[in-house]
Amino acid sequence: MLASRILFVILTGIFSTAQCGLVPSPSRIPSKGVQSTHLPDQYSSPKSRPPLLYDVSRIRHQRFAHGINLYSYQDEQLLGNRLATVIEQHSQIISDPLIVKYLRRLEETISRNSDAQSPIKIKVVRDVEVNAYSLPGGFIYVQSGLVLATENEAQLVAALSHEAAHIAGRHFTRLVTQQRVWKWSLLVATGPLGYLLNRKAVPIFLARSLRSAELEADLLGLQNQYASGYDPTEFVNLINNISSEQQKPTFADRVRDSHPPLEVRIRRAQGCIRNYLPPRPEAIVDTSQFQEFKARVTELMGWSR
Repeated sequence: MLASRILFVILTGIFSTAQCGLVPSPSRIPSKGVQSTHLPDQYSSPKSRPPLLYDVSRIRHQRFAHGINLYSYQDEQLLGNRLATVIEQHSQIISDPLIVKYLRRLEETISRNSDAQSPIKIKVVRDVEVNAYSLPGGFIYVQSGLVLATENEAQLVAALSHEAAHIAGRHFTRLVTQQRVWKWSLLVATGPLGYLLNRKAVPIFLARSLRSAELEADLLGLQNQYASGYDPTEFVNLINNISSEQQKPTFADRVRDSHPPLEVRIRRAQGCIRNYLPPRPEAIVDTSQFQEFKARVTELMGWSR
């Protein structure tokens, strides 16, 4: 019950369930895929480097995912394998050769530029919801609705990098650990009253931790996207497109919500980009392979573009 409750919350992914209309924008479409990434000049001198959590050159150096965790990396991989099996038994995975080949390239790029300890494995789920979610052990599932909502490859990589950051931060198992600690601490400290507090207070604390995990995934996902050679401003564009379809939440909604307000996420992302991810003229926005991939998903779903 404990793990399934957190799984339900985490599977809400990066985005809301609101559908997103596409807003076409001009894109640069090189004929080939991602090239090697070069960091900006500010990373060449130790004195000019940004703080550790904002330092793109320190990716893959265990910058975070610290704190209490009842799961070892091996336990986490086994848990992810079990959950992935369940999800794939109850979902329609698109296994078209063109789609699989395209995703293999993105898997390699994101794995190489992420703090995740497990290789990234990406699959497309046949589902109209605009969403993506991740599991321990490197599993990322992109729903076909999100593919349609993305305007270019940089936006798709932004969503995937966000999910890879959840994996790298070990957010799933850290949240399970936190809930167990809170539950038993309340029971030991307050006795029978702890049962009531556990039912009422722990979900609020958990929602707060989930919001913190989302903000951390935003921050580190932006860096992974940037290190992979993509334009990080496309993350903000994607969030803006999706937020335009959402109704403003009430205060009670915000207390219970597992995701921070979109305006907060946008403001923090813009600050990170402005202060630590200087623009590069060679940053990738789109590729011809992405447009072929998106056209194929659209065709398989029976949609018109």
